[in-house]
This record gives sequence, structure tokens and C-alpha cells, in this order.
Amino acid sequence: MKTQIKHFAIVSLSLVIFTSCTSFNKKKELVQVKDSEIFLMTYNLENLFDTKDDEGKNDEEFLPRSIKNTTYYQNLCFTRTSKRFRQECLDKDWSETIYKRKISRLVDVISRVNDGNGPDVLIAEEVENIHALKDLAAAMPQFNYKTVELIEGPDERGIDVGVISRLPMKSSMLHVVDFEKIKYSLKTQEQLTKERTAHLTKKDENSLPEFTLAREDVSDIKENYPTRGILQVELELPDGESLYVLGAHLPSQRSSTGYRRVVLEKLSQIKKELPEKALVFAAGDFNISAGEDAQKRLYGEQAARDWVISHKIGCKSCAGTYYYHRKREWSFFDVFLFEKELTNGQNEWQVDPNSIAVFNKSLYQFNRWGSPGRFGNGKHSTGVSDHWPLVAKLVRTPNAEQKEDSKENSKTSEEVTQ
Repeated sequence: MKTQIKHFAIVSLSLVIFTSCTSFNKKKELVQVKDSEIFLMTYNLENLFDTKDDEGKNDEEFLPRSIKNTTYYQNLCFTRTSKRFRQECLDKDWSETIYKRKISRLVDVISRVNDGNGPDVLIAEEVENIHALKDLAAAMPQFNYKTVELIEGPDERGIDVGVISRLPMKSSMLHVVDFEKIKYSLKTQEQLTKERTAHLTKKDENSLPEFTLAREDVSDIKENYPTRGILQVELELPDGESLYVLGAHLPSQRSSTGYRRVVLEKLSQIKKELPEKALVFAAGDFNISAGEDAQKRLYGEQAARDWVISHKIGCKSCAGTYYYHRKREWSFFDVFLFEKELTNGQNEWQVDPNSIAVFNKSLYQFNRWGSPGRFGNGKHSTGVSDHWPLVAKLVRTPNAEQKEDSKENSKTSEEVTQ
């Protein structure tokens, strides 16, 4: 314990020094989007709830105690099946002061990324509603955010995914996840085996199907409960091209693996339905632990079929974005899934692998053990979210076709000169 505390003291001191040496953007001039660079950030905000009661949502935990001190709300708290959550619901005083403190600490983190200019695109998870997301964006006026989007989904707790961006929005929609519908649309192992045998009979190994999710892979899905939808936002890049953002928050580790597999499958389906060669990436809290991925290969096999996974191409020295204290395990819960054309040089917009990083430069982000510090009830001097955000950069460079044209033009120019 002494070693852990000493470690945190060193981290704290270094962060204080960093804070004093870093001038994150507090200037009055508005930050503008660069023509050749887009800075991305995905961040689970850990319960960004306002202080009002949303009808039809189980948000009574995040209300001021002055409102909760009634038989009606206390009875709602007593319906919680977990003793811990029941007590938190009864005890927590989510006042206007606490709500403003929460936003202030989130702003402290977000304001430090991208050399103090904030992200160009922020994908935010665990946001109660559009009003809370707008309050967060309004607290950062210098960052010139043009897009603030959140579409209410069916999650019973009332949390959703939102997008804040300096890029203008062209369109948006919410994809609802129906676990049972997707489960029963999948082929069985027997059907997939027959298909594979047919390919082998043709002796064409190049046409063998890649990893395919089978119905048996999601046999642990026993009920079709409402979950967070996938937010699709179409943004306009500086060159006029569309960038599709798919914001996702997969079911937690309290749900079995099949539920997360289905959402991954849904993301791939959405991608296939977009215009051909569309620039697209998915981002959010995938709730896939390191242990689960090692055993079930959700990132390494299923997601890798259609996407390039952020921590597989960058962030090589990163431990993860979330820490399980009971298991002493770091995991990449927070991830970018990039369309392959954003990584293979076939498009002028490319991911810079060196830019992919876990961001933890604010003192509020640490607990006493040096891992992500929860905000909880907001009564402690540190704590903002139980996740650390992940950042990455899209850089605009000449694509392969343009490079070939450039070579041809250069060759022609040399011939003329000779």
C-alpha cells in the first residue's frame, strides 16, 4: 500500500508540474478545423446526468436529495435489485453544484487534448440526454463546436451516446439493436460448414469465407432487453467529403459475451450499408475485457474481419483505458474501429498510428492507486470518470492514385525537358 501511495504521489507531482507548464486553450479566439488534420477523442463520461427527472428513465439516483426526499422517489430507489445501487440511489445528492463540478472536471480533461485545442470530434458515452451534452459543449465555447448530437435510445437507465464536433453535421440517425432479431438471422455452424466445404470442393481457397459469426456463438443470449443504440453521424470534412461516425456503447460485463458479439455484428452491418468507399470509423466503450478478448477473440478475430482496431496498430505502450481492481486487469474498453481504407494508404485521409494514445494528463483522472478515478458522488477532490479516454488523429495526405498521377506527371515533365 505504501508503494502504491508513493507511486500516486509521484504521479500527482508530475501532473502538477505538467499543469503549470501547459497552457491549454483559454484564449478568446475560436479554434478552427485544420484542412489536413482531424483530432478524434472517445470518452466514457461516467454518468453525465443533469438534475432533472426524465420521464420513463431510471435516473432517480441522479437527482437532488431535496427532490428524492419523498415517498415516491424512495420507493423507486427500493426497486433496485442490487443493495449497493439501492443505497447509492437513496444517499446520492446530485445537486446543481455537483452537476457543475462534474462538467467542470470533464472540461479540464477535454481542454487539454490536441495541444489545448480540444478534439475536433468527441464521441461521448454515458450521457443522459441532449441537454446535458449541450451543457458540456457550452462550457467550452472557445472550441467552436458546431455539432452537438444525441438521439434518445431505449436504454432503461437513460444513458446514450453523443457526438460533439467542430465539423458541420450532414445527417444523423440512431440504429436500435435487436439482440434476438440478429441472433436468429445468423447462420448455424452446420450451414457455415456446408458453405466452407463447397468452397474447398471448388479448390478456390481465395474465396473461403472469413470469420463468420454463427448462431451458436450467441447462444448465451436468453432475453431481448433494451440497450444503447448506435448513433450514426455524418460529418463534413474540410475537403467536402463525408466522414461517418458510429458511436457505440456495448452491454457491460454483467451481460454475457453474446450480447457484445451482436453489437459488433450490427456495426459491421451498418458499415456495409453505407455508400461504397465511405470513410467511416466506430468508436466508444466496447466493454470487452482483456481476459474476454484473449479467450473469445472479439477484437482479434470478429472485429478484425471488417475493421482495424486502434490498439492493434498504435498505443503500443498503453496498458488500457479501464482497470478492474478485483482482477488486477487493464483492458481496452475504449476503442476506435477504423475502416481499412483509413489505414492502407488507399484514401487521402489516413489514421496516424503514432497519434493513438490513452489520455491522462489531468490530475482529476487519477485515484489514489494511479488508475482511472471515478467521479462517484463528486465529494472527493479528484475523480472525473472511471475510464481514460482514447485519442487519435486523421491526417490528410495524397492517396495512392494521386501519388501515381504525380509520378506520371513528373515522368512526362522529364521527357519534355530532355
